[in-house]
Amino acid sequence: MKIIRYYTDAIFYHYTDFKGRASRSEFWFFMLIDALLFATTLIMDTLVLDIPWVTDDPMILDYFTLTLSNVHWWATLLPSTAILTRRLHDVGQSGWLQLLFIIPWVGALIIDFVDEDNTILVVVFLLAAILGSIVLTVLNVIDSQKGSNRYGPNPKEKPVDDAPARPPAGAAQ
Repeated sequence: MKIIRYYTDAIFYHYTDFKGRASRSEFWFFMLIDALLFATTLIMDTLVLDIPWVTDDPMILDYFTLTLSNVHWWATLLPSTAILTRRLHDVGQSGWLQLLFIIPWVGALIIDFVDEDNTILVVVFLLAAILGSIVLTVLNVIDSQKGSNRYGPNPKEKPVDDAPARPPAGAAQ
């Protein structure tokens, strides 16, 4: 099945491949399978480990608790970043545009950790992260640049063979 192949190729063959281009279908099918697997691990964490989804205790779940969902998240962090980079390359943009989402999100986490009373600044950073994710989403739904760009050939276009076409065997010349 082609959908599963996009996911397995990204995980096993392009784990840290930040060069080249990724088509829309390659990117979105990877994200779909990854989201389904992540949701499955969250459900398994809840059922098996009896971890509540919503809690007032900040120590019950953190980013480093050894749960299936956290293991999945950390294991797919690099391939997710790599495929997003290749998708941005496909529309002619730098992979560094991911920072539009990452920097405000990390800033909100740091500010919340350092100064829990500074809610307004955390909200501003989170709004900036939302705006960055909207920009990235728009870039990920637009079509590929036609032909080759500085990041490589268009993944949707078949490579052109420079050799002249040969007549079928036995055909009159």
